[in-house]
Amino acid sequence: AWLPADARLAFSRVLSVGTAPYLKSHVLAGKGVLPVAVIVESLAHGVLHRNPGLDFQGLDGLKVLKGVKLELDGAVPLEVH
Repeated sequence: AWLPADARLAFSRVLSVGTAPYLKSHVLAGKGVLPVAVIVESLAHGVLHRNPGLDFQGLDGLKVLKGVKLELDGAVPLEVH
């Protein structure tokens, strides 16, 4: 696994068109594509969840190198550590 042994789970959820209907409008080549705004929001939520009282100030140098593709009729787990 690519996570350090001491990485602790901040939160997890299951993503599907049923739990995240916005995925219906984010489709490329028949696959759902996770919007980068959702990824950033999830990372920020994880940081704030693990560090109560802090403010999220933003990300510097964010680059999307490859999209996260989802089957429209399936579900995928999302974990933020």
